Formats: sequence, structure tokens, C-alpha cells
Amino acid sequence: MSVTVPLNQLKTEQSVLNRPTTHGPAHLPVPNPSKSFWIDSSPDPSPLRLEGSSGDLTDEADVCIIGSGITGVGVAHHLSQAVATSRIKAGLKVVILEAREFCSGATGRNGGHLTPATFKHFQGLQEMHGTKQALRALALEDYTVSSLLKIIDTEGLADKINLAAWGHNYLLLSETEVAEARADLKAAQAAGVDVSSVSWLDAEEMSKFTGPNGIIPTRGQAMALRAAVTREELGTSGWGGNEGFEYWFPMPANINMPEANPITILGGGREVATPQFELYEEDDSSLNEDVSRALIDFLPNLFKGRYEKGRKPDMEWSGIMAMTKIHDPFVGPVLDPKGGKELYQGQFISAGYSGHGMPRAFACAEVVADMIVSDISGTEWSLPDWLPEQYLTWNRLVETENME
Repeated sequence: MSVTVPLNQLKTEQSVLNRPTTHGPAHLPVPNPSKSFWIDSSPDPSPLRLEGSSGDLTDEADVCIIGSGITGVGVAHHLSQAVATSRIKAGLKVVILEAREFCSGATGRNGGHLTPATFKHFQGLQEMHGTKQALRALALEDYTVSSLLKIIDTEGLADKINLAAWGHNYLLLSETEVAEARADLKAAQAAGVDVSSVSWLDAEEMSKFTGPNGIIPTRGQAMALRAAVTREELGTSGWGGNEGFEYWFPMPANINMPEANPITILGGGREVATPQFELYEEDDSSLNEDVSRALIDFLPNLFKGRYEKGRKPDMEWSGIMAMTKIHDPFVGPVLDPKGGKELYQGQFISAGYSGHGMPRAFACAEVVADMIVSDISGTEWSLPDWLPEQYLTWNRLVETENME
């Protein structure tokens, strides 16, 4: 097993993220994004992707949701549940606005993982926010994933979305990663986290798998790469490694995915895009050639014989992640750092998932929806026991002030 990408780059990337910057606010999405596997690989794209995008925009709305990704759709879903349970009256007019096609932003351009954290980074969370908030961070991800799986099961969507619920392997590619992971696991166990689902495999056991301050736009890159062996030889688990810079999984079989040369979705490679690591890059119409080369070589070097060296991907695309300096999102009312209460009244935000949105966004959307319901109904909002308090916008004012 060997890798051709640089290791132990997370601290270097964080130092770039922490630097003062002269970059202004991000621009609107570019009109001609690269083609994403999730949006553009189907021979029958959904006719709903452009629903409501022509004609006059309605001038009647009680709630306007900006963004049609998992957060925006999540807010709409939770608002509909509030109406269904009579928390607010029926007839609420909700409009979802999107700059391009439906779900054409980060949600439709990601690496395809819905993997809650079990213990990784627990020690850092504990040191920064305390044990209670570190536990809440894990609880929120469990809550998010269980909520989405419940909807998938209730609606019978598992086959349609190629759900692959077969676990996740995390490769520790350096002694530094091994030491940090052991410290995280020990800290999580001491705090009472249930880690019974975690198995620690040494190098010999892994041989069976290897065989022959604000929100900063950051470009990520992914590709659909065909394997040189059967799906059975690849296995069914998702993978991650190299401090989270790389992540991949073999697509499960379906009518559009033949057994021969099955597709693996691979993302990452930002650690070769120095010195900026693609931070402040907001153009998802183009690709970074250095990242492309790193990703093409990554799996053939890691799993020799299972992927053909130099084989070009079927598709390759980029997408823009929203990074924050502490890697946690901003959730709650939009606030004026100068203390004004009226300027942004009625505006709420949930953004800045820092490349880890799928296990967090849907629950954060529920928080925002609940705040909207409280605002409309004149009732008091209460903090869920699974929400880390550092996510809340009123606890992040110092962070945003330091960015000005």
C-alpha cells in the first residue's frame, strides 16, 4: 500500500484558513458549472430540476428559502411538518429560490457520503468547546443520519438513491494520524461515547482490503472512476483517509451500473493544491489539474491491481464548500455584529458545514425551521439537546468581528 499525495497537511491548511484575508464576499454561482455525476449521469434527468424557474417570480410568500440543497429542502420539509402537526396554521406560503438548477450547489456535487462521526476529532472538540458540546456534536450527526434514513425507509427510496449502508473504513496513513486517532478514541470512550461499532484493524488485518471566520468558499473535486475488478472484489464499504482529505466508495449495483468495471466515487486531492488548498476558490465550472492528477493516481497506488493506473474517469466535477475557521456551521438568526436588532429581523442562516454537511445539514435545517415557527407563532424557541451551542450565531459574533 502506497500513496502519492502529501500526508499530514491538515495543520498547514488550518494555518491558511486562520490567516487574515482581503477577499471580499463570495460571488453568485457561475452559470456553467462542471457536470456532476449525481445531476448529469442519468439518461433521464428529472424534469423537476427547472420547475418554477421561468415566468414571473411570485410576489406572495411568507417564507423565502435561498438554496435548494439539503438545508433548503430540509427547512421546507420541517415547516411542512410544523403545519401537519398544527404548530402553525395551514396556508403558509413558502418559496425556494435557487441560482441555477434545483440542487445544483454543494449537495448535488458532493462525494456521496452520509457518515456520522463516531470519535474522530473528539479530543479537539472537547478541548475547544468542552465535553458536553463535543458529545452534542456527535449526537447531532447521529440524529441527522437517523432522520434521513427514516425518511428514506418510509418513502421506499433506498434502491432509487443507491443507499449503501455497509459501514465505513478509515485509513490512517501516517504515524501522526494513528496517534491522533488513538487519542480521539480514548477521549471519546472516557466521555461515555458508545464506540462498540468501531473495530481497530492493524496493518496485517488491513491486508485483506488492499489485495494486489465567516464562511470561506473552498473548491472541492470529485470523480467517477471505474475499477479493474468486480464489485465483489472491491467490497461495499465507504472509505476515508489522509486526515479526511480523501474519501471514496464503490457504487452499489443497479440497472444502470453493470457489474463489470464498477464505478467508484472518489473525492479529495486539495492537499496538493498548495499554497491555498483551494480556499477562496468559488468557480465550480473548472477543475484543478494538479488535483485531477492526484486523484487519478490515488486508488491505483493504494489498491494495486484493483484500479487501472492512468485510467481517465468517466466524469469529474468540482463544487464549492463553505468553510469556517472552527469547521462548524453558523445556525440561527442573522445578527448585526454592531448590535442592531432590526437590520436583519426575520432572516435566518444555516451554512458553513466545512465539507461535512450531509451528516449535519438536515438537523440544522430543523433548528432554523423551528426558529421560524417560533417567530411566526410568537412562542419561545428551545434548544434541542443534540445541538452544539457553538453552532448558534449569537455565540459566533466574536468570530465574525475578528474577520472584519
